[in-house]
Amino acid sequence: MKSLIKPLLVAVLIAALCHLLGRFVVPYTLMFLIPEGWGGSWAFWANSWVSGFIAGLVVVRLLPAQRYYVVPMLISVFAVIAIGGYVLNRCNAGQLAAINQLSEQSWSSLSYIGKPDAATPPQEPLPPVDLTDAPGVTQEGQSYGYSCVRPGETVDYFLALQMSYGAHLLGLMLALLLTHRYRRTPASRQG
Repeated sequence: MKSLIKPLLVAVLIAALCHLLGRFVVPYTLMFLIPEGWGGSWAFWANSWVSGFIAGLVVVRLLPAQRYYVVPMLISVFAVIAIGGYVLNRCNAGQLAAINQLSEQSWSSLSYIGKPDAATPPQEPLPPVDLTDAPGVTQEGQSYGYSCVRPGETVDYFLALQMSYGAHLLGLMLALLLTHRYRRTPASRQG
């Protein structure tokens, strides 16, 4: 059991470094290094990959010769983070009711679209929906927004997170492969 504590702590350290680097350091660095017209989805992947690579370079000294044992632990830590994030961010009953009501209102106000002869109704603001029981759901004029995960969006939520964590892992594994000479050897193998 004692042999599992260090890999778990190193995996948690790597996950924390990946999140910190991916949210605060790498995006701003890439913003200064990459010209404006080069933006796109690849910048998202580059952010995750570079943060995993830097985290791998930082923690390589903590790993002994068997450095890849931390990867399964890191996959487990990322899975726990994804499940915990889903549990914290899923919509409650009040949020779902408010989202459904706002969705029905927005579709009913657009019922004239596709009818060229129909007179366009005046643009009046939608009646306000009671959002006191729905934190994270907002209504602004004709539009609405929400920051929770609806039941139909669960798979999308998990796929987006797992792809991001996969890019972190690829960066980490590349850093571990490139730094194979700099790892510590176990005390039992030193002569």
